[in-house]
Amino acid sequence: MTNISRTTLAIALTIFLASCASNAQKKFYGTKLASTGLCQEPSVVTDMTEAIPCMIKPPKFPRNAIVNGIQGGVTFMLTVSKEGKPADIKIVESVPAGVFDAAAMTAINHWVFKPKMVEGNAVKQENMRYTMEFKIN
Repeated sequence: MTNISRTTLAIALTIFLASCASNAQKKFYGTKLASTGLCQEPSVVTDMTEAIPCMIKPPKFPRNAIVNGIQGGVTFMLTVSKEGKPADIKIVESVPAGVFDAAAMTAINHWVFKPKMVEGNAVKQENMRYTMEFKIN
């Protein structure tokens, strides 16, 4: 291949991938809170060993990662308050390092959880571990 055709192919491929990723972002990553469907049924359970996410704000996929076809994930350690709000959020692992941290942190700060239940009472759950994956579909 000549340099001109390689350049043309590279530009066309970049535009195509950006278009596909952009469409995937619009389809799979919203900006509003969305129900997970895990908390819609009334619960008669008096004990739940772990908090579960009820409402999530999907992360905004970083544009640079979309254009470059980068996928990965961010693992958090967090506390879920007895009101179901995330607190003390710390990133414990990020692959690739730093690429998705800001988007993941912004998203998880808006999440709402059904808190851990002990003897019918909501309690704070510390050291909950959660991994948010970033995949281009």
